[in-house]
Amino acid sequence: MLNPETGQTIPALYLDFNKFRGGLNLDISKQSNNFKEESLNINSDVVEEFDSSIDEIENLFIRLNAGGTALRGEELNYSILKAHITFELQEKIESACKSLFKPARFITIAYRLFQQQKKIEHRDALSMRIKPKQFQKTVNENLRAFQIFLLKIINDKSYEGKTLLSYARYLLEFDNKNNSYGLPFILLNKISEVAPEVMLMYLHRLLNYGDRFNFNSEVHRKMIGIVTLFMWFGKGVKQRDHSKLIANIWPGAKDLDQNYFGRHQRFNVLCLEMD
Repeated sequence: MLNPETGQTIPALYLDFNKFRGGLNLDISKQSNNFKEESLNINSDVVEEFDSSIDEIENLFIRLNAGGTALRGEELNYSILKAHITFELQEKIESACKSLFKPARFITIAYRLFQQQKKIEHRDALSMRIKPKQFQKTVNENLRAFQIFLLKIINDKSYEGKTLLSYARYLLEFDNKNNSYGLPFILLNKISEVAPEVMLMYLHRLLNYGDRFNFNSEVHRKMIGIVTLFMWFGKGVKQRDHSKLIANIWPGAKDLDQNYFGRHQRFNVLCLEMD
């Protein structure tokens, strides 16, 4: 294959990283392993050009991945995040997601929850489609805050002694003793996959509005009924209308009292439309 006479010619593109650095001059002391701001002799225009070049390189790899491997946008987003966090945090995320999300889907929903909690609302703030470039920008600008938010979801046990994700699963999952009208595992595991918008609404109520439920109560059964109803019938005739559903129900789902939510006029109209 590599024989200069009979081997196949393989086209290649060589990247000159010295060109990208644009004459970047780093005057770093050899006596210290710590980088200090005063030891860097960098022109601000050069730094801006260098950062822009790095962004272009990252975008190149995103495009290559998208073209060479069948990756969804959220999987690319998760790859971007993994490049900025520790392996320890990655392991915590993937362990916490078991039985409820795939890690990439969890990051998508967590990102939208983060926006809602921080009041960072955009035109598409409820959409589960997040462009890698948009996600990359958020990671670059709010990485520390997003990491803290993820750790809170994973570690904070203020939900009746459970974490947010454990409590969310606990309320929905069938248990012959405590939750006989809960969802079997195969259905519970499908919610975030087929209706991530419904999971977003559910977690938002638990996280930001403080909904808590007692087993065997009417409001708990009603909550499970709402989640199931939206999951199955909210997909519409095109099987992908959950985004329309969440856009219509969000004004009520965002802040209505949990005892009133199921009786709200907007909710009842949606139920009739789905019938």
